[in-house]
Amino acid sequence: MNKLLKTLAYSGFISAMLFSHANAATPLTGLWEETIISDDYDSDDKDQYYISSYGEQILINSVNYPDYAIGQVKQEGKKLTFTMVNLVDPEETYILNYTCNETVRAKEMKCKFVNQKDESEDNIIWKKK
Repeated sequence: MNKLLKTLAYSGFISAMLFSHANAATPLTGLWEETIISDDYDSDDKDQYYISSYGEQILINSVNYPDYAIGQVKQEGKKLTFTMVNLVDPEETYILNYTCNETVRAKEMKCKFVNQKDESEDNIIWKKK
């Protein structure tokens, strides 16, 4: 019985190690708020996103706009790139290619995007909440 308990405890330890690695958090994990600093946008209109990770994958979900699909998330050093598709209006779908650079480690990023019409917005700040 004692040997069985040791084996179960050891296998539980191995499972815990594997599970914790599969869900290892990136320093970016958490709730982020996007502010677009431009005359065209209302400064009170802030979008929120949740960044998480699973294994080697970084995931981004829109908190207040479920019609946004976010994919192709990649991180290289302080640079984060991803594609956001705005599916709110089926007649006018926007594809936004974001590039963000950390300005304060795991707390703030300066971002910009270019859409499918080559229109860009360069004054975007993401702050961790």
